[in-house]
Amino acid sequence: MKNLLIMHNQQAVTSSSNIAETFSKEHHNVIKAIETLKKDVVNFNAMFFETTEPDSYSRDRRIYLMNRDGFTLLAMGFTGSKALHFKLEYINAFNQMERRMMQQPKSQAELIAMMAQNNVEQERRLSLVEQEQRNTREILALTNTDWRNKVNAILNGIALKLGGGQYYSDIKNESYQLLEDRAGCSISIRLNNRKAKMALRGSSKSAINKTTALDIIAEDKKLIAVYITVVKELAVKYQLNIARHGLEEELEALSL
Repeated sequence: MKNLLIMHNQQAVTSSSNIAETFSKEHHNVIKAIETLKKDVVNFNAMFFETTEPDSYSRDRRIYLMNRDGFTLLAMGFTGSKALHFKLEYINAFNQMERRMMQQPKSQAELIAMMAQNNVEQERRLSLVEQEQRNTREILALTNTDWRNKVNAILNGIALKLGGGQYYSDIKNESYQLLEDRAGCSISIRLNNRKAKMALRGSSKSAINKTTALDIIAEDKKLIAVYITVVKELAVKYQLNIARHGLEEELEALSL
C-alpha cells in the first residue's frame, strides 16, 4: 500500500484517489460521496480541497484532498471489519505525521509530557471514531420495517438535540423538502389531492384531518426508500447521538 498521507498547506492530508484505492472503491463514487457532503457541511472548505493529479495516462484528473476531519466525516459510512482496519491505519498515520510536525521538546520532562499528551489524544480520537461508528450503524439500521415509528423517533431526537420539541416541525419540514427535491415530486400537492378525493368519497372530517404526508409516502415504495435515506442523512448531519437521546430501543430490533 502506498503512503496514506501527504503534506498540503502545512497539514497532513489524504486524497480521494488514495481513499478509493485503499477501500477498494471506484474513484468517481468517492468523489460523489464527498460532494454529497458539500451542501450540508458548513465548514466543508476547511476539510476538503479540490485539486488535480495525473492519472495512469498522465492526464489531469479531478481529486479532493482532505484533512483528518474530512477523512473522519467521509469514512463514517464505510462499514465492515476490513474498513475498520483501514480507518485505524489512517488514524495512526495522521497521528504519526502530526507528531513529526510537532517541535522537538527541549528537555526530558517535555518529552514525557508530550508522550502522555499524545497517548491521551490518541485514545480520545479512537473513542470518538468508535462512537461515530456506533451512531452510524444505529442510524443506518433504519429499514422499511416499521419505518414510520423509527423516522419519528429520529426526527424527535434531532429536535431535542437542537433545543426541544418546538424544532420538530422545522426538522420534519426539512425532511419533506429534501424528499421532494430527491424524488422530484410535491408531497403537499399529493396530500391535498388525497384529502380532496376523501372528501368526495364522503370521508369524515376527522379522517381527512388525520391524513398526513407520511400516508402519502407510505403509498409508494420508492418514496419510502428515498425518505428513509433522507432521515438517515439528517441524523448524520445533526450528529445525533443515539444513546444520549434514548433511541437504542427504537432502533435495536432493526437490521441492515
